[in-house]
Amino acid sequence: MINNCTDEEAYRFVFTKKVVFLLFGMMIRITSMAQTDIFSLVNHPNPPLKKIQKAVEYNLKNSRFYDFYEKDEYIRIPKPYQYNFFTERAKSRILELLKNTWTKKEIESHLNIKLAYELDTLNSRNSFYKRVKRIAKRDSIPIDNVWGQMLDKRSKAYKKLITDQKVPGDIVLLAGYLKDERFIPYLKTLATDTAYYYNYEAQLALAHYTIEPYHIEMVKKNSYSENLNFNSFRNRLENLAYICSKESLQHYYKFCMSTDKVYNSHENGYDYMAEKAIIGLSFLLKNNEMYKEIENIKMKYMKSGMYDENYLKEIQDVANRYFSNMDMNSMDCESIQLDVW
Repeated sequence: MINNCTDEEAYRFVFTKKVVFLLFGMMIRITSMAQTDIFSLVNHPNPPLKKIQKAVEYNLKNSRFYDFYEKDEYIRIPKPYQYNFFTERAKSRILELLKNTWTKKEIESHLNIKLAYELDTLNSRNSFYKRVKRIAKRDSIPIDNVWGQMLDKRSKAYKKLITDQKVPGDIVLLAGYLKDERFIPYLKTLATDTAYYYNYEAQLALAHYTIEPYHIEMVKKNSYSENLNFNSFRNRLENLAYICSKESLQHYYKFCMSTDKVYNSHENGYDYMAEKAIIGLSFLLKNNEMYKEIENIKMKYMKSGMYDENYLKEIQDVANRYFSNMDMNSMDCESIQLDVW
C-alpha cells in the first residue's frame, strides 16, 4: 500500500505512526507513574481532607491483612497528623482493634498464609503431607479422610494463634494521640499486660491522656540525662513530644538547654543535642518565625564553618524567648510526629 502512495502520503503515514507511538509511550509512562504513587498522599500538594480521611479509614480497615502489609499497600498520610483526619468511622475501627475483634475475612487472610506450607502437597519437603500419607497407609484409611482431619486440627490451632494476637503498636499510639475516652479501658488492660509486646506504647498512650501513674513515670523515663547515644536521645525527645503535657514539655525544654553533643544520624560527626531539640520545638509550637530565626543563625555560622558555643548560645536564646511566652495549657499537640503508616 505504501509503495503505491505519493512521497507526501508516505511522510504523513510515518509521521502519524511516530505520533501514535509517542502518545502510547506517554500514556504508559503516566499510567506507571500513577500506579507507583497510587498509595501515597504525602507528595500531593494539599490533598483534600475527605481524601485523607478515606485513606485513614482504608489503612485501619486493612490493618490486619497479611497481604496488605506484604504488598506495602497502605496509603501514606501527610505528617504531622491532625485530629480531623480521623472520622467517627475510623475511631470505631480503632475501638474494634483495641477490643481484639476479628472479622472472618481477617482470619482467613492469616490462615491462607499460615497454611501455605501444609497445603503445598507438591513440595517434596512437606513433612505434614508425608505424615498424612504414612497414617493413611498404616491405618488403611482413605487419604482424604486423614488429610481433612489433620488439616482441620492444624487450622484450629493456627486460628487460636491468630486471634490471640494483640493490637499492633501503631494503633495503640493512634488511640493515645486521639484522646478518646472509649479507648482508655482497653489501653489500661494492654498497659498492665506484661506479655503484650507493645506494653510500653500502651503506657505512653495513657501518658498522653495524663493518666497516672503512667504520665509521670513516662515523663521520668524519657527525661534528659547525660551521655545519651543518638537513638536514645531521639526516642526520648519524640516520646516527650508525644506525651505533650505541661510536665513533658518542660523536660523537653531541658534538652533544648543542654550543651551535650550526640553522634549524628549521618554518622559523620557530632551535633549539639540542643539544636535538634530546638528545631523540634519550633515544629511543636507551629512557629515559622522561630524556625526562620534559627535557620538565619545557622546560615550565619555556616559561612564561618564554626558551630561553636556562640552558635549554641544564640539558638538557645531564641528557644528561651519563645518557650517563655508559650501557653502550655493551650497546646493542641497536633504537631507531634507519629511513626505509623
